[in-house]
Amino acid sequence: ARRFADYKRAWLILMERDRILRLLKENKIQLIFSGKFHPADTLGRDMFNNILKQSYELPNVVVLPNYELDLSAMLKKGTDVWLNTPLRPFEASGTSGMSANMNGAIHLSIYDGWAVEGTFDDINGFTVTYPGLDDDISWEERHWKDYECMMHIIENKIIPTYYENPQRWAELMRQAIRTSAAYFHSDRMVIEY
Repeated sequence: ARRFADYKRAWLILMERDRILRLLKENKIQLIFSGKFHPADTLGRDMFNNILKQSYELPNVVVLPNYELDLSAMLKKGTDVWLNTPLRPFEASGTSGMSANMNGAIHLSIYDGWAVEGTFDDINGFTVTYPGLDDDISWEERHWKDYECMMHIIENKIIPTYYENPQRWAELMRQAIRTSAAYFHSDRMVIEY
């Protein structure tokens, strides 16, 4: 749930339809999308509409309209994993992920924005990192590398931990709350800005 801008790549998790469909059909994951696009942003609008169309075709996928503060708060309080997939290095901050973390949501993020400073891989969330992360490669190759790393984390770390190790999952949630509250707070905002 965030602003629908092309560089944020909300579509990234849907890149390989068969792969995500398997997880959706097995009831291993549920995807909830919400957000707004700027009225003049045709790419953001098209991305939103494409995901909305896919939500009619895929099980366990929903797009929630009217993304405002109340819906944002509800999603952040009820989310297990907050997915953040911007094209690196374009994410300025990512405040929605910070507040989701403060509510115990595990952050799964591209290593950009606030995740560089506040998401500690396998401690309070998971980061999409791999050798050659900052290499000069085409955006298409970057999309696929980010996707493969993200799906590896979902399939081999998040899903097994969530379903098979509730104590470890609870520890990740507690660490998410502790670290986000320690690193990102209003005193710091006033001092730094």
